[in-house]
Amino acid sequence: MKRPNTGAKQLASEKFSSNKAPLRHNVLVKNIEEVKGSTMCEACSIESNQTPQDMAYTPGKPFPTHHAQNASDYLNAALSAERWIATFEHRTPEGIFWQQNASQPIDLSLYSGSAGVAYFYLKLTEVTGNAEFAEKARCGLSYAAAHWRDLLLPEQAAFQDNREGVPGVHLGAHMGVGGVGLVLIEGAKTFAESRDAEKYRRAAQAIGRFYTDESAQQGENGPYWTGSPALLMDGGIMLFLIALYETFGDQQLLEFIKAAGAQYLRWGAESPRGGVDFNGAGIETPFDWPNFAFGSAGSGYLLAHLFRITGDARYLEVARRCADFLDAVAVPQKRGKLIPHKLGGDDEFTVFYLGYCHGIAGTLRFPTLMGTLDNDIRWATMVNQLADGAEALGAPEHMSAGLWNTVCYCCGHAGMAHTFLGLYCIDGSPRWREFATRCGDILLGSMKTHADGSASWPFAWERVHPEELSQRIGFYDGAAGIASTLLELFMLERDDYHWPRMIDDPFPEDPRR
Repeated sequence: MKRPNTGAKQLASEKFSSNKAPLRHNVLVKNIEEVKGSTMCEACSIESNQTPQDMAYTPGKPFPTHHAQNASDYLNAALSAERWIATFEHRTPEGIFWQQNASQPIDLSLYSGSAGVAYFYLKLTEVTGNAEFAEKARCGLSYAAAHWRDLLLPEQAAFQDNREGVPGVHLGAHMGVGGVGLVLIEGAKTFAESRDAEKYRRAAQAIGRFYTDESAQQGENGPYWTGSPALLMDGGIMLFLIALYETFGDQQLLEFIKAAGAQYLRWGAESPRGGVDFNGAGIETPFDWPNFAFGSAGSGYLLAHLFRITGDARYLEVARRCADFLDAVAVPQKRGKLIPHKLGGDDEFTVFYLGYCHGIAGTLRFPTLMGTLDNDIRWATMVNQLADGAEALGAPEHMSAGLWNTVCYCCGHAGMAHTFLGLYCIDGSPRWREFATRCGDILLGSMKTHADGSASWPFAWERVHPEELSQRIGFYDGAAGIASTLLELFMLERDDYHWPRMIDDPFPEDPRR
């Protein structure tokens, strides 16, 4: 059942309402009402006239766009999204969860559920310093800390696995237990001076023990979980464990990570195309997803982190070989190159995703991280070639087979803008900033503003069903992630950009001056 946005004090139990919200950096906006009342262009403030046809898919069709007139346009859009997300709040004695469909199990995941929405409220807190948002973040984190094991219940596990069509994702980082742990780590950092920080730390460490002591299986060289190297699966679990180790410190955990890393190396196979391939789709499948969420781009990214924390050169060498494989399968475009969504099957080499999961918004993170560890021009070249390839397809303004009528963080413009803002933080290139801003134009242009001032985004979640539009609240698949990217653009326009990052996000927190 939808609940009205009645404010955090009514939604939170008394034990959550007395905490203050220490921030990790300077508060940017102290008075939300003042910002809400600031000058905003008329097209952003009136109810949208958008029709379903505006987001109907046609290859080459331009996305609806609207250019922000000032920084507050981005913030107002994010606040309008928060107002819509808040209608799905549910209060319990243990905190808040968010749920759109009461007929489904409560989704706790980072990807599409309550942990991701709580992460959005963390970002709202960091950017605005608003006490109500801080309280909602704490309540969401508290619920996640109390209920993370619910993701292991048969009904919830089946819900996550069946939705993605991949058994075992409920154990992983994005759609499973590890993602909740990553958000709890971020909560412990953001509220480091609060009494809640200890609760989040204990819960994150309990998730770590679940992986090390309860769910790990023993392979020939070390522990593993699902048997898939994908970042959505075992690769993501290992990223969570690395983040846990680096945040709270535990030499025994580091030794466990080293053993799991030795097992992980066994899953790389020499490819007849060249290089080393980690096929997260599974060795028995007739196809291979080579990009970030399931393929060698994500595996190379994990291996780079393993090299970074262990100094073991084997990881760096295999990461380089992952890049060799990606180079071997990359397809030249009119300008630059792109790595196909899939190898094998009827659409091999024909569909090029541009988002986080199977496209450049995710895959660019691999050469970015490698560039900080390996002094080789190939990494900057790879970044530029993939960016060139995306623009050659008409991105970000035009739809294509791999950038269909979607704008979310996982598959669309929110994820692309985030990545290009990260690249801008590295070298200050106007090209990266402009690309991110162009994505922001589409996020504003595709926003549906409701009569009550709330806002959502109608888009097609499934590439193979572009006619089916939905409006979702999640971080990777809906309004929470889109609004978070709008917060980044707000800070960029104010020239005070600062974005604390999770472990799958290798960019600097601040632009390098």
